[in-house]
Amino acid sequence: MSQLPLRGGIAPLFIALGLGAGVLDLQLDRPVFFWLSLLSLALGLAFARDTSQLLANTFKDSDA
Repeated sequence: MSQLPLRGGIAPLFIALGLGAGVLDLQLDRPVFFWLSLLSLALGLAFARDTSQLLANTFKDSDA
């Protein structure tokens, strides 16, 4: 079984977590949310290549 679908779905989740933590940081002004948002966005960017490959494979399969 390919790990690509699992790893490809992780990036959007990390980016959503980062955005949510950023919004909480603006409302609650806690430094922990600032660092959580930065870490989550960095992890989202680290897995973005897998998401791109997953989407490319999905669209390639549907064109055939």
